[in-house]
Amino acid sequence: MIAVVSLLDALHTQIVNEIIDDLERVFGLQGVKITADPHITWLICEVEKLNELKSFLKEVASQTQSIVVKTTGLGIFPGENPVIFVPVIRADGFNLVHAALFQGIRTFSRHTVNFYDPDNWVPHISLALRDTTPELLPHLVQYLNQRTYNWQIELNNLSILRSENNRFRQDVTYFFSNVSELSR
Repeated sequence: MIAVVSLLDALHTQIVNEIIDDLERVFGLQGVKITADPHITWLICEVEKLNELKSFLKEVASQTQSIVVKTTGLGIFPGENPVIFVPVIRADGFNLVHAALFQGIRTFSRHTVNFYDPDNWVPHISLALRDTTPELLPHLVQYLNQRTYNWQIELNNLSILRSENNRFRQDVTYFFSNVSELSR
């Protein structure tokens, strides 16, 4: 599986990693560390020709300006291992990029995960997943409730994360057209 994501800027990467490290220290949670860097996922898919995906993302990035997104609050995807996340507010420019990515990648992808369909997509930044439990959930929410999550984050890239040995590793990153070499 391939994840198409935008990695967070340095400040928000540090903030999210501090929260993740706190959750590991206090609750022993490490599941979210299946990816090395905090990010927002545009979609997850299976592609036969990775070069086709890379060419497409490079072209989209070259035609896309940085997008400022806002976050607020905490969210939970329920289940046997609930996911705790910071929701990203959907706005017009953000939605347009997502729709273009979804429609374009869908034309050459063997499979796109249904959660990332534009009608179902809940953009978010994961704080805890895989090793959470419903019993632990109230304690996690109480602990995380001590902070605020009202952030403005500038997204300036499209990155490919490839699944290897049950972890996602960064393959390549394409910066948006208005990002200078100095700010990468």
